[in-house]
Amino acid sequence: MSIDIKDFLEDCRSRNLTNKTIATYKSNVTEYLRFVQNPLNVDTLKLRNFLDYLKNDLEYKIGKVAKKGVCPKTLNAYFSAIRTYYDYLVYTRQIDNNPVLPFRQRYLSRIKEQHNGENTRQLISIEDMIQLVTLDMAILDRAILMILAKTGVRRGELIAIDRENLDLEKKEIILKPKAKRTNRLVFFDDETVLVLRAYLEWRNKRTKMKALFISPKGFRINRDDINQIVARHGSRLGLHDPEGSLNKKLTPHCFRHWFTTHLRRNEMPREFIQELRGDRRTDAIDIYDHIDLLELKERYSECIPKLLEVDQRVTVSPGSQGVTVRPDKGVTVRPDEGVTVRPDEGVTVRPDERVTVRPDERVTVKQDQRGKHKHDIYGFSLTLYEYVKRHEGLSTASISKYFFKNKDYVKQYLYRLKDYGLILNDRGNWYPTSKKPIAETYFINSTERSKAVLTEGIA
Repeated sequence: MSIDIKDFLEDCRSRNLTNKTIATYKSNVTEYLRFVQNPLNVDTLKLRNFLDYLKNDLEYKIGKVAKKGVCPKTLNAYFSAIRTYYDYLVYTRQIDNNPVLPFRQRYLSRIKEQHNGENTRQLISIEDMIQLVTLDMAILDRAILMILAKTGVRRGELIAIDRENLDLEKKEIILKPKAKRTNRLVFFDDETVLVLRAYLEWRNKRTKMKALFISPKGFRINRDDINQIVARHGSRLGLHDPEGSLNKKLTPHCFRHWFTTHLRRNEMPREFIQELRGDRRTDAIDIYDHIDLLELKERYSECIPKLLEVDQRVTVSPGSQGVTVRPDKGVTVRPDEGVTVRPDEGVTVRPDERVTVRPDERVTVKQDQRGKHKHDIYGFSLTLYEYVKRHEGLSTASISKYFFKNKDYVKQYLYRLKDYGLILNDRGNWYPTSKKPIAETYFINSTERSKAVLTEGIA
């Protein structure tokens, strides 16, 4: 090499680039200099030859798997590093202009174009996310998936979190300073608190450093750990195809897309989403519009999707009030069942609906004297079941509108009840059937289920 790369790397450190970025630049520029020999004497032909070499001939390994030729994303990373290197040479007056700028414009600008959505990030549904975070898994894995989904933080931001940055009482995390992030404060909700408490019990027995998320050996997790956790559990649900295109893969960044999209679909203001994501707000009105943190936190709590279904529908009051029904949950109760409804709760009681609300949720199984399973469907699931029974042929959208619920929220309950006598026809309408219930599906109440979900993986 004609020029020592050490000066370039020292310049990168002076510009406060991250260690990860500097390491990537070092690797990519070193490979480039090995190929061209003299970086001061390059032309379009040499750059094209290097591009072809990267596409077809560069050999490398991912784990134990040998690969040949890099993907379009890696091509862009290589030429981004080379462009930065030549910017340094121009700044130090070793060359007059940067030869990579026009080359990238001509040969690499089309790589980011969309081709039938194959190089866009995958967006999974709320129902898929619920299934993902409630799989049987280690508590470390569940805590990471919950934080990614509930905060929308990037992979590097999650890795850098220390224990002291987490406040369970305020339900807040203060992230480390990053060039891409303008707001370092992120929020999480009550069900995330429950997961984190269980995780901290596991962590505190093993930790050897101040990092919040650690490996089983006690050290801070790395980017590959997170990639593997997301891919492994995504594959179990068919959400991740390691050999497929980008829109067939479940990556940590997919959670940021999920966080943003479903907050918007739940009608959170755009500027609030930008603030939570840490995006730079550059419009003049944004500069003068100051967001109140209390209002931001309140809207976050209203709009973030629930994933563990803890305290979703019915809660038991410790006093003489009996059962307390939340007014925004769309629950109808029978007045002769011994259920006390507070007058200020705003709950509509309809005597003709014949729906009983009980504090243990959804579906439980009991055994009769002959040892056969006897099925009871409780809570919101029973409300849906009875409603579809009386009004057959309704679509999910119509049912959601009746209960004042998000469509994805209602859909997950309807699909659960397919095992208990509901069927969806080809036109998207729901009907009751005479299908016999399956005795091995949803047998535990919400309290037991939540406890099981949160304590799995604790050694």
